[in-house]
Amino acid sequence: MDEVLELYQVQRLNWAGLGVVKAQNKIRCVPCTRPQEQVHVKWHDAGWGRFIGERIDDELTTQSLIRDTGCSQALRCTGCSLRHLSLQEQRQAQEESHL
Repeated sequence: MDEVLELYQVQRLNWAGLGVVKAQNKIRCVPCTRPQEQVHVKWHDAGWGRFIGERIDDELTTQSLIRDTGCSQALRCTGCSLRHLSLQEQRQAQEESHL
């Protein structure tokens, strides 16, 4: 599964603000996404049975997300917050994650 590029639809955001997708019958997370957004993802095997999703976007989208988050690793960092979302989207994601 390493280095495979696929298109996924984000189902929801989890408590950490990561997009949740179903990949090969497993729930996996993708940073810097929004619910219902479709993203191309390249999976990286992080070892110990864990895969990290990396968004693969056009150059303009990539630069915009890096600028909005202030993090050059934002597209694959599972520690990024909700900074790429609007305030309304942040509140909604936080409320839904605590239901």
